[in-house]
Amino acid sequence: MASKRIEYIDLAKGVCIILVVLNHCVTIESLGVIEYLRMPFYFFISGMFFKDYGGLRNLMLKKTNKLLIPFVFFYTLPWIVRLLFILFLPGVWVDDRSFFNDLRGCMYLNLPVWFLICLFWCNLYYYFVHKYCKNQYKIYSVILLTTIGCFLLRNRIFCPLFMFQPLLAMPFFYLGQSLRFSSFIQTEWTYKQLLFAIALMAIVVGMHVYSEDSISYIFNNYKGNFFLYYIKAIMMVIAAIIICKCVKKLPLISYIGRYSIIVLGVHFIIVQIAYYLTNYYGHIKNEEWILFVINIVLSIAFIPLFKTLFPHFVAQKDLLKLKD
Repeated sequence: MASKRIEYIDLAKGVCIILVVLNHCVTIESLGVIEYLRMPFYFFISGMFFKDYGGLRNLMLKKTNKLLIPFVFFYTLPWIVRLLFILFLPGVWVDDRSFFNDLRGCMYLNLPVWFLICLFWCNLYYYFVHKYCKNQYKIYSVILLTTIGCFLLRNRIFCPLFMFQPLLAMPFFYLGQSLRFSSFIQTEWTYKQLLFAIALMAIVVGMHVYSEDSISYIFNNYKGNFFLYYIKAIMMVIAAIIICKCVKKLPLISYIGRYSIIVLGVHFIIVQIAYYLTNYYGHIKNEEWILFVINIVLSIAFIPLFKTLFPHFVAQKDLLKLKD
């Protein structure tokens, strides 16, 4: 029997993926306080649903089904689309990258799929914290791992396949896992909670005016102060989850959130196609915002297609079966 979906989680994931699509479609000089929410909120939500599945083998099988197989599928898909362009519209898609060399770097042809492999490592690392650290010591392990991640980032040390970025995401993953069954999350929302969320966001806006701090997980760089970044990001994440819990459901956004992995996997391919077509045929007025709207519409249209034709490759069904 399928477990009942938690409506505000689908809404939260929908907000996350829409922010991701917006960032990849529209050139914004500074995302402002949204930057404290966009990626941290995703890691927080993922942490809320962390399970050890009874052992390392089962965890790896489960996350292979949910993350690694979709990663391979969506990593490969734009290369197939690129090949079709070369065959039928030669000269439009001009790109000299190669499949395997691209895999070793950080600028994937389908850029957003980095998050899937990063999240795989995040679950794996946290498994060892969860298994071998007593509850009262978990937070110290998380702080240690995050400190190592900040050291690597500060010294511009790059690891292939995004193996160190999960260290930077540990505070949000841990926070999600810690709050999942807390009274803070489980109880019905109140107006006091909503006012608290608004106050938190107002404080972050004020802090952001004083100091702009950010971490670019994918590009291996940062700005400002690590500590202030985490304080502001945690405040934004807590505010956002409260607001989503209060609202519960917005049909279109919640639908996108339920199948966010498909939107994550296809939207940047649409961006790439639009980029090469406009470079070849010419630009149009307000094309970025038009692209954003078209991208959302097409991504929604692709959801039933992908979950019907490729359910095992887009995390809707397990390709590898768990053994009891």
